[in-house]
Amino acid sequence: MKRTNETLNAVKGIACMLVVFIHVQFPGMFGNVIVALSRSAVAIFFVVSGYYLYNSDFDKISAKLPVKIKNIAKLTAFAFLLYFVWESFVRFIGSGTEAVLQWYTDRVFTFESLIKVVLTSYDPVVGHLWFLLALLGAYILFIPITKFKLKKLTYILSAVLLEAHIVIMAISGIFKLNINMTVFRSVFFYGLPFVMLGFFLKEYEKWFQEKLSTALLTTVAVAGAVLVVAELLLFGNMQVFNGTIILVASVFLLAVRHPEFKGPKALMKLGGMYSTDVYIYHWLVMELVIKACEILNISFTWFDWIEPVIVLAITIVGVIMLSLVKKILSSLKVVRA
Repeated sequence: MKRTNETLNAVKGIACMLVVFIHVQFPGMFGNVIVALSRSAVAIFFVVSGYYLYNSDFDKISAKLPVKIKNIAKLTAFAFLLYFVWESFVRFIGSGTEAVLQWYTDRVFTFESLIKVVLTSYDPVVGHLWFLLALLGAYILFIPITKFKLKKLTYILSAVLLEAHIVIMAISGIFKLNINMTVFRSVFFYGLPFVMLGFFLKEYEKWFQEKLSTALLTTVAVAGAVLVVAELLLFGNMQVFNGTIILVASVFLLAVRHPEFKGPKALMKLGGMYSTDVYIYHWLVMELVIKACEILNISFTWFDWIEPVIVLAITIVGVIMLSLVKKILSSLKVVRA
């Protein structure tokens, strides 16, 4: 029986908190830096998926793909249904039936949106659910990758597409071009490349462990973080930086090298049990907090500094309570049976 990598769970715990800070930002340059560094958190989850997908036997990968696709598809459907109902409700309360119908016809149920969902992992409902679409797309793409043994070609294409993403966004930042970033926040330019990075790290795990020391990996991780900030200052906000790749790979390898986590167990538990729920529900909490601030007329400058923490705290408490409710309901069903 394989032991759980406690450190990797802790990394996922940190990552899910950083995802919240992407959408509920701290003010000023500090907030920009936190967002830039937090972009690595999204990449981490793709890398984790690729790492655990890896097997030297392609037939074994093919055998477990249907289950992974089914699980992600169910989670994606649930998340989209949740936010579809929520956003419909919000619009109905705010502006009535006409506003809801207009949202449906102008954004949600359009042919353009359908094409963008398939090709660019576009989320027409709220925005942050693109991750699930990109991960689902990556798993689906692995069907032909494993069937036709296209691993090496996919490694190359993934690297090229990811770097093309970075270069195009950098050029856009330098010359102030109006390029839609969401086009590159997709399975092809983001999801699959980082899944393949995790796949690659697992395939050559022994080599990395032998050649790269803890001190070297720590130094590289810090260098990656510094490079992220430098790229932010040079090119502006981007979905991924060159430093992101370096930071994610080095932190991931450190977690693999040191699987026993010596920090707070709560952080490890957060990543292992609740990271997905934090990702899904934090947007809902964010909108509720924003609405509460409007109703209570909270507009203090200092509140901008604590709002991200408030959203994070409510989300974590909320998902833990939700998990407890699910367990209670499940136990009641067992008793009745």
